[in-house]
Amino acid sequence: MCLLGKACGFCKASFYLERFVLKHATAHIPKRYVQTNTNEKMKTIRTIVLMSLAIVMICCKEDDHLESTLLIGDWQSEEIYVNGKLQDAWINNSTILSIRVDQTYYKNYTSGSWLMQEDNITLIPRADLSIKSHQYKVIEASNDLLMLETTLTEGDYGRDFDQVETDEQITVREKFRRKN
Repeated sequence: MCLLGKACGFCKASFYLERFVLKHATAHIPKRYVQTNTNEKMKTIRTIVLMSLAIVMICCKEDDHLESTLLIGDWQSEEIYVNGKLQDAWINNSTILSIRVDQTYYKNYTSGSWLMQEDNITLIPRADLSIKSHQYKVIEASNDLLMLETTLTEGDYGRDFDQVETDEQITVREKFRRKN
C-alpha cells in the first residue's frame, strides 16, 4: 500500500492516519452504546419514580376542606380553655351551640347566620344584636366531637374570666359534644 500511496502522491503517514481514524472512530461505539443505554435507563427509572410519587400523592391526599355537614346539629360545651387554661366546670358546660342546615345558628342568647370557608366557621350575629362576628378555626370535627378556637378580647367574647383584662387578647378553645 505504501507503494500505491507514493505512486498516487500520498505520503506514508496519511495511510497510517486513515487506519487510525477508522479504528478510533469505531472503537468508542460500544462505550457510547453502554452510556446511551444507561442514560435511557435512568430516564425511565426517573419517569417511573415521578409517576409513582404523583399517584401516591393523589391517592393519599386528604380532603383539604372540612365537610360543613359535620358541624350541623346541636352541641353542648364540655371544656373551655382560655390561653391554654381549663376553666371552671360551670363555665365549661354553659355553652349551647346550634348550627342549622339553613345557614343559621344559635349560641347562648345570640343568633344569626354562619359561613364556612375551608376550616374556618364565622358566626355572624343578627344586626340588631350589635355584636361582632366571631371567626373560629375548626380544630377537630367528627360525628360526636367539635373543637373550635378563636382569638379575640375578653369583652368581645362576652365573658369575664379570672386574671384576664377586658381588652386583653385571649385565645379561646371550646370543646363540644353533640347533644342527643
